[in-house]
Amino acid sequence: MSPYRHIALPRLLWLLSALPLAPTAMAQAAPEAPALLESEKTAQPEEKAQLQETDMEKAARLLQEGRQMYAQDNMFEAMPLLQEAAELGLPEAQGFWGFVLQKGGTTDAALEMYRKGADGGDAFAKLQLAGFLLRGDFLPQDVEQGFAMVNECIAKEYAPAMVVLGNIQAEGQFGIAKDEVKALELLERAAELNDINALTRLHLIYRDGLLGQAADPVKAAAYAEKSSQLQAIKGNSP
Repeated sequence: MSPYRHIALPRLLWLLSALPLAPTAMAQAAPEAPALLESEKTAQPEEKAQLQETDMEKAARLLQEGRQMYAQDNMFEAMPLLQEAAELGLPEAQGFWGFVLQKGGTTDAALEMYRKGADGGDAFAKLQLAGFLLRGDFLPQDVEQGFAMVNECIAKEYAPAMVVLGNIQAEGQFGIAKDEVKALELLERAAELNDINALTRLHLIYRDGLLGQAADPVKAAAYAEKSSQLQAIKGNSP
């Protein structure tokens, strides 16, 4: 089992080559090229380019493939895919690659990727930076900026940010007054968006009667079941 499987809000590498055919072999193997159609002769360069995969389309494909490999604990194949997707400039890939770099202990490179991803609008990358700012990990502590970034993510309906703020309000951390009602509201809102951490936390809340709630075995079991189903689909992926 991967050592990363159970890490939530984490604290805090690909060789392929191909030999070209010798010129003579290429000449023997190549079939005769068919005659071009008139429409193909007159096609403009931009029209041909539209038939090719764009950088962002390629990055999105690589990210999806890399995520699947990562979820299956196949890091050797996942990492070059994720790295290339990030280098192509896809914010979501930059955030994910930053997470992988952080896991590998290359903090400076991870921070650079998180910043690029956050600047491009990736909520995951922004939430990672917000956590560093709140705790003072890897970055100077700046609670005000950290909370501002968390709230920006919540405004985009990013469920993990709701879980972060809900947990903070449940405990009364970082200068925030303890508010169990608001904490529960945020966790339930995140659960409606199928956030596994929210579902797991709500299972415990209703199992043990926390946050001012009476123990409710039926609710607890429902949250636990949904969490297990989603975990089976998502696998080892942040």
